[in-house]
Amino acid sequence: LRVTRAALPHLRRTRGARVVFVGSVSGLRASPYAGVYSASKHAVEALADALRLELLIAKQHVSVSNVEPALTATPFLLKQLRRQQAQLEAPAAANATDDVYHDCYRRFIGVRAQCFEPPPSTEPSGRCHGTQEVVDAIAHAVTATYPKTRYAVTGVSGMPSWAFAWLVSLGNDRLLDLITLLF
Repeated sequence: LRVTRAALPHLRRTRGARVVFVGSVSGLRASPYAGVYSASKHAVEALADALRLELLIAKQHVSVSNVEPALTATPFLLKQLRRQQAQLEAPAAANATDDVYHDCYRRFIGVRAQCFEPPPSTEPSGRCHGTQEVVDAIAHAVTATYPKTRYAVTGVSGMPSWAFAWLVSLGNDRLLDLITLLF
């Protein structure tokens, strides 16, 4: 936010300037066991939308885009998964088998772990994508004559992100809950 604020005076003077945010598909729909992360990505969505509208109302020629990747195989995700798997294996977790969330959380971590080839690989599997699609979306947002306001990149549990974004736009939370349960 501070970088955007600091750059805006210069961007306003530059015809065709761009601001590109990198949010997440979790900014469109919260992910189970990731409420705080999803909330932060909702904030990125709102910030990008508000800034785009403010610049439009002020007749400034600055494009604002938001890149929204889904689960992407990155070193950050791999490190997070290893930490979460270690927590599940800890003695305190073993005693928590009566906890209603324990098995659900284990399943959630297992689905996310499918992003990578069998351990100890750090290579993306077919279930998730690597970072290249995200890089390509950012490059398009920066260089295109008419950049999109949103770039839904990579997939959500095998579903293209654009299809997931479309489902979210329908506002049918029960349908999305059912899809979440299936994956």
